[in-house]
Amino acid sequence: MQQINILRGALKDAPDFTLYFEFSIPRMGKRADAVVVIGDCIFVIEFKVGGATFDRHAIEQVEDYALDQVAAPLCLAVTDLGAVIRMIAAHHKTPFDANQWAASGYRPTPTIIEAARALYARHEVADITRSDADAINLGRTQDIIAGVIEGAKVGHRKAICFVTGVPGAGKTLAGLNIAAQRSESHADEHAVFLSGNGPWSMCCARP
Repeated sequence: MQQINILRGALKDAPDFTLYFEFSIPRMGKRADAVVVIGDCIFVIEFKVGGATFDRHAIEQVEDYALDQVAAPLCLAVTDLGAVIRMIAAHHKTPFDANQWAASGYRPTPTIIEAARALYARHEVADITRSDADAINLGRTQDIIAGVIEGAKVGHRKAICFVTGVPGAGKTLAGLNIAAQRSESHADEHAVFLSGNGPWSMCCARP
């Protein structure tokens, strides 16, 4: 309720705007307190109601929300919020369809750390990344590798699999999925996922 009251006062003299509360960011599995769209300018607002200082954690939280930002975070008192929004919005008057923007997908592939965090938080694969391979091909690749792992485990053998494809095809995603699935459903195994700028490797082995 305090956020509503604050924004009601801050936006009372603003030009036409669209306001979203608890704006979901699927790739991250997080929600921004408020997003205001005025012209072609998008404000991501994180409230710390009752806070007396701008903690580093709070600033990093906003930076995280606006990962593809074109401006640095601003730390504002409630009394300054409306004036700053109006000042910035005055330079962003290009027509912009806020509803179409809100309904569109967020397509950049996350970093390996972001993807792993979201995956282990049990978010759906479709929410954390995009891939050019369809679900059938990804599933088939994962099933084949899982079969190789199981065969190596039963036969006490070592195995290595190479997955090829263009950037964005889903190779890293397949590795993350396999490692997560083996960790969750096979208590006698330790799944390790390694990734870098070069080829990635994934190993499932007995403790």
